Amino acid sequence: MTKFTGKTVNDALNKGLKALRLNRNQVNLKVITEGSRGFLGIGNKPAVIDLQEINKEATVVEKDVTLAAERRLAKNQAVEVLGEYLADVTEAMGIKTEIEVTQDEKLVTYAFDTQQVGQLIGKHGRTLDALQTLAENFLARHKGQKLDIILDVANYREEQRKNLVRMAKRKAEQVLKSQQPVNCPTMLAFERKIIHQTLARSNVETISVGKEPHRYVKIYPDKK
Repeated sequence: MTKFTGKTVNDALNKGLKALRLNRNQVNLKVITEGSRGFLGIGNKPAVIDLQEINKEATVVEKDVTLAAERRLAKNQAVEVLGEYLADVTEAMGIKTEIEVTQDEKLVTYAFDTQQVGQLIGKHGRTLDALQTLAENFLARHKGQKLDIILDVANYREEQRKNLVRMAKRKAEQVLKSQQPVNCPTMLAFERKIIHQTLARSNVETISVGKEPHRYVKIYPDKK
């Protein structure tokens, strides 16, 4: 701590900040004496204060924690708003459903509970995929942070995942046999991720190619 004096507390504070080259937000202030003007100039007492610089590391940590909390709040709000948006869309489609939301750090799953499963999935999953695209676009507009989402009904996505895993392995075998690259069909982001993850430790390399909504995975022979 460092002591400073002045005619008033404010005067002593200004002197201290100038001497320490700090601003008010960077110090803790402790008033030792308020100071007094005395009577007819007799008995004047200066104000005395102690100034202590706030721990910089603690300040940085506090800011980081606050920022992280704000980001979590923004993420949770976006997740909730997206759930309401999907409820409105499915209602407009004439589908009666309830939506269960489960969330971990980077993945949010919206599971639809409905008697109109076929209508919600659509032919070859096109209706559910269209909703998936709407949801991804909605989330991209309402928050900056990347967050993966999956829309599911009647465990359809799990069956789809199994099919994608089988296809990825089959394509990889084809690549290894021919030593030529092979393209997968156009896929949504979460589908491409399954392909990448499935083949991550195999003897092939994968890369996403093209622009949305026509982006796909290309599989190459491993050049290592």
